[in-house]
Amino acid sequence: MNTSGTSRHIDQLGRIVIPADLRRALGIREGDHLEFQADRDKLVLRKVEPGCAICGGPDDLMTVRDRNVCLGCVQEIRREPVCAICGRFDNLVELRDRRVCRDCVNEMTAV
Repeated sequence: MNTSGTSRHIDQLGRIVIPADLRRALGIREGDHLEFQADRDKLVLRKVEPGCAICGGPDDLMTVRDRNVCLGCVQEIRREPVCAICGRFDNLVELRDRRVCRDCVNEMTAV
């Protein structure tokens, strides 16, 4: 890719426009994330491919609280034991082949 002769001015807010031919050549589209790095006297921009916040994998992503999580990690998390009543995952006890948290057990015994 020939990048000679390409220059842009920075506006008062520090913004620049990446020329359309460079965006097309690099596959950069509206909404993509770019990483900025300083390399001595150069500013390096790199397109950041989305990945799972847990394992880094790029496939089958869904958004959870503004982060990408892959389907495999979601499924693995869902296999973790949780309370059959309230969904908590801590202080669990076994009850008839199910797990129930101690708070739910205490609430049931108080009735």
